[in-house]
Order: sequence, then structure tokens, then C-alpha cells
Amino acid sequence: MKNNWFFNCTSDASWTGTIAQEAATAGNGGVLDADPCVNSAEFNFTVTNADIMAAGAGDPRW
Repeated sequence: MKNNWFFNCTSDASWTGTIAQEAATAGNGGVLDADPCVNSAEFNFTVTNADIMAAGAGDPRW
């Protein structure tokens, strides 16, 4: 895995032994505190996070 980014993942809810946060975010990934898109709740997934855009992560259609 590499270049994976996660939003709204807490250690209590997401990193439960199947995969550790360190392994999931290895290779230029990360866990974000804020929505990396315009408004995911309303299905506007246009990426606005500079770190994600610079890393080239995500579907190119975004």
C-alpha cells in the first residue's frame, strides 16, 4: 500500500487489528482531520486538500 489517505478515521473506530494506521498510511499517506473535499456529505468529492493534490492521490476524474 502507498499514498492512501483517510478522513474521519479514529483509532477507536478504524485501526482495530486488521491493519495498523502506520501500515495503512505508509508511502506518503495520512489521516486527515478535515474533509479533503468540497463537501463529501453532499457528494461533492472535488479534492481541495493541498497535500492530497500534491501527492497525486485519488481518482483522476476528481
